[in-house]
Amino acid sequence: MAVSVGDWATKLGLQPLPTMAPTAQRFRVLIDRVSGTNSAYQKVIQHDPGFTLAIFRLLGANTGLEEPIHSIAHAISLLGLDLVVEKIRHLPKLDELKPAAPTPGIYRCYSRAVHAAWYGALFGDMTGDNIPNEMAVAALFNECGEMTLWAHAQEEMERIQALTERGTGRDQAAREVLGFTLDELSLALAKRWHLPPLTIEALQPFAAFRPRAVGARLAAELAQASDRDWNSEQTLECLDLVGEYLDLASGEAAALVHGQSAALAREIRELPLHLSAISLLQVPTGTPTTRPARRDAPPVRPVQPPAPRPAAPAPHPTTHPLSKAEQQALAQSLRELKQRAGVERAMFAALNPEGNHLKIRLVIGAHKEAPIRRFEFALDRRSLFSILLTKPKGFWLHGGNRDKYLAIIPPGVREMLNPDGFFIASLFAASDHPVGILYADCQDAARLSSENFDTFKREARRISRLLGQL
Repeated sequence: MAVSVGDWATKLGLQPLPTMAPTAQRFRVLIDRVSGTNSAYQKVIQHDPGFTLAIFRLLGANTGLEEPIHSIAHAISLLGLDLVVEKIRHLPKLDELKPAAPTPGIYRCYSRAVHAAWYGALFGDMTGDNIPNEMAVAALFNECGEMTLWAHAQEEMERIQALTERGTGRDQAAREVLGFTLDELSLALAKRWHLPPLTIEALQPFAAFRPRAVGARLAAELAQASDRDWNSEQTLECLDLVGEYLDLASGEAAALVHGQSAALAREIRELPLHLSAISLLQVPTGTPTTRPARRDAPPVRPVQPPAPRPAAPAPHPTTHPLSKAEQQALAQSLRELKQRAGVERAMFAALNPEGNHLKIRLVIGAHKEAPIRRFEFALDRRSLFSILLTKPKGFWLHGGNRDKYLAIIPPGVREMLNPDGFFIASLFAASDHPVGILYADCQDAARLSSENFDTFKREARRISRLLGQL
């Protein structure tokens, strides 16, 4: 029985992904035309993960090819149309996979993949990328592990889905069922199938350092978040990151993505896929980037005349300002922490060069008026933070230790955190060089578990390595 990610990749990697009948039909019509071009073939094939994978697997089987292949059109030009036509004759069809028991999971996964590819190509075009189609392919296969499980190990994928629907984090659910994460399976399959370099790079832990890989992953995350809810906190954060990535205001980014979602809906209307643009009709009217208030937001009170403000304290020296690319890398890492550790908010607070002051640098998942956005703390007395910063370590505040450790968190700071429970870790760029703290929580502290905490500590070590390279 397959037990490791390598075993599963070997087992599943031999199987094709099913194609969609309308794609095969449109392709056959196109090849009958004398004027068909590789670019025209790509336009039909690019919206079908099964068809696209079959072409790249054909290339992987040809060991004589040394140059990297970046796009479907490039692949067809090297393979020859006759070989491609012969290959698709043997591909299983999605609607024939389990005709007696439809599997909506794979249709939804294909839908996310197609939307991700569309956004990936858009990001590539708008940033002047030389090969935007490679970004599209990388985004298309970001969830290739899940696609393959739905196609050939449906029972395991249904167990993972059931756990996530009960509130278990996606990574933790996959580990409970498979022993590894879906991202790890996707990476193993991408390598086995010899997918394009950017596809593999975007699935690697170091992807946050590479702008093109960040773009491909952001496209996939946007597709995943908007598939669930266009007006969710996660989708709105993705739109903010899209704005940063494309140098657009968040409102402009939202309008761009909404328009592109509608354009894709027109493009793939014949395919048996969920159209994300339809869900846009359910988004409340108003400013598209207005975030819903968290349930822990303070109650609305009558407006009072503002009191005179005290003089602003002298600014504390901080670590060097992050560049746009570094800010994106850190934001991406915090987003991955949220997803993998099953938390709702994640914050990085940086330590100043003198080592005596912490100040928030970035927070993900908090509403705009949340007190945590004002986090700042002078390390001039013994506290939980000063203790943590003596060496790399993680800490979980929970019911068994709350009374003891809340006493060493000053009341003003305590109100910015969740006093019922949270995770916190010191971040070190080197063994003797603290750079700040990482904090995460959930509105319901009961959702925090030892598995979540283990994942949080792993992510803290990964973010420490990231900060050491910024």
